[in-house]
Formats: sequence, C-alpha cells, structure tokens
Amino acid sequence: CTQVSSGVSAIFGPQDPLLGSHIQSLCDALDIPHIEARVDLEPELKEISINLYPSPEIIGEAIRDLIKYLNWTKVAVIYEEDVALIKLQQLLKPPMPKEVQFTFRKSDSSQFRDTLKDIRTRGIYSLIIDTKPENLPSLLTAILQIQMNNYKYHYHFTTFDIEAFNLENFRYNFVNMTAYRMVDSDSDYVKKLLKEMEKFQSVGQFILNKTNIITLEPALMYDSVLALAKGLQALERGATLRPVNVSCDEENPWTDGSSLFNYVNAAEFRGLTGKIQFKEGRRSTLKLDLLKLRTEKLD
Repeated sequence: CTQVSSGVSAIFGPQDPLLGSHIQSLCDALDIPHIEARVDLEPELKEISINLYPSPEIIGEAIRDLIKYLNWTKVAVIYEEDVALIKLQQLLKPPMPKEVQFTFRKSDSSQFRDTLKDIRTRGIYSLIIDTKPENLPSLLTAILQIQMNNYKYHYHFTTFDIEAFNLENFRYNFVNMTAYRMVDSDSDYVKKLLKEMEKFQSVGQFILNKTNIITLEPALMYDSVLALAKGLQALERGATLRPVNVSCDEENPWTDGSSLFNYVNAAEFRGLTGKIQFKEGRRSTLKLDLLKLRTEKLD
C-alpha cells in the first residue's frame, strides 16, 4: 500500500502464490497492471494481470508429448511439493494411451534413496522428477549411491534450469537425462543481451551462475520489465500517461490502468525466453528446447 500511494504504474511479482493472489486482488480493485512470472495454479483469467510463465497446461502437454514420443508405458513421478500435482495433472487427462501407467511418489531429501529403491523394485525405468531446486543435487547423489544410473533409466526433470546443475558424474555412464529449457543459452541474441547486462552488475553480484547460464527466474523478470516498457512506449505514442493517484484506503481505480494493461497485453517482442505474445494476459507463444545429456554437454 505504501508503494501504491507513491504512484506506481505497475507491480511486479511476488513469486509466492498466496501473496501473489492477494496482490492481484489489490491491483484488480485499483486497475494497476500486475505483471507476474510464476506458475499460476488458478485456471480462471485475471482482469488486469500479465503472466510470462507458461501455464501448467502447456508444461503438462510438453511432457505428454515427450512420453508419447519415447513410448513410455510405466512412469514414476517423484515430486516434493503438493503444488507439483497441480502442475502435472495434465499428464492424466485424456486422450492418453491406456497402456501408460503412472506411479506418483511424494519424497524429500531425507527419503530420496528409499523412494528410488521402491521405484526400482517395481521395475520402472522412466522417471519424471519435480523437486525443489536446492534439493535436486541430493536426488542426483541418491541416484549415484544406489546405482540407478545406467542406460536402462531415463530421468526427465521438470526444472527449466537443468543447465545450472553439475551433471559431470552422469556423462559417461549412458544414463538418459532430459529437460526442457526456455532460455536458449546458445543463441547469439541471448549471449549479446547477457553480455550487455553483465556490464551493469554491481561488484560481487552476478546475473549468471557458475555454469555461465542465466536461470529462468531472472530471465523472466527481465522479460517482464521489457513487456511493461513496450506497453508504455505504445501507449505514449497515442496518449499522455496521467499520474497514478490511488490508495488502498479509497477504492478509486487508476484511470489509465486498463489502457496500459491493454497495450502490454498487445505487445509482441523477443526476450530472453524467446518470442513473447499475450492473449488475455497469458503467454500465447512459447518455444521449448528439449535438452539431452551427452558425453560432451547438454544438447
């Protein structure tokens, strides 16, 4: 509310889904564009919200396509948080080949080894992994410890940041590992953007991690700011943006808020996460690269 009373033209974030819903309600009441980059678990459309994160339907459909392409028949899904079930519910929606059997196992860093052993005893060799990023190294260690790292096994990770993790110990034993990514780190356009961004980083602060890869969260934040900038540019070509004069105490909406939202929603541009277009506030275009671990690198 302090930020709102100071005259903000848009609010970004937050990542927390519960707090995000609260901020969305506030923006909706005051007609302040709300720009997000997180998994939205609510199916209904928001009136004045822009979300650059792909919908659970798109993510689920991409994994379904992979399952069909690889002809998987028995699949184990290891997840850490209940929210993953909402993200992955698309896997179970028809039409899906009847011969595909799913086994869901909730686990955490203290149980990864036991969970993997249980899956092994069931004769399941195809696994979908949805863990917290900070716990993924523990799961990778568990795979090595119980030697589920040969050519029979195929692990698909739902993280879009698999390039940020150290997979050196898996490169030479022919285990299959795949994941989708949204940021094409091999693109000359992305490399040029990141090189420019590095120039403006504070001393000791790095936008890239040790693997020289930008993770999805800061990439989406960059694209979110760019989306607002494109909307502001388009609006100011045809009108003068009037100052924001609203507060949480009085529910009087910002006069130009809906116009700014419409211009952002109509923006089309290329960002770090590829071509970006919106339909009713949600991302309507998305290019995903499927990465596979090889002896040289993820490719």
